[in-house]
Amino acid sequence: MADSILRRADTALYKAKSNGRGSFCFFETADANRQERRKLEVGLQRALETNQSAAGRCG
Repeated sequence: MADSILRRADTALYKAKSNGRGSFCFFETADANRQERRKLEVGLQRALETNQSAAGRCG
């Protein structure tokens, strides 16, 4: 449970920082879903790049 709260606080902090100095944000589930989706996209992209570069070295 503490990990979940910390992740939510981190998400809100990241959003507030992106909005600029003096702003604040509350955690929203949609933001967390977007963040998780982005992590998945980055992981998949890295996996594809790794496989493509490995295949390139073999051929």
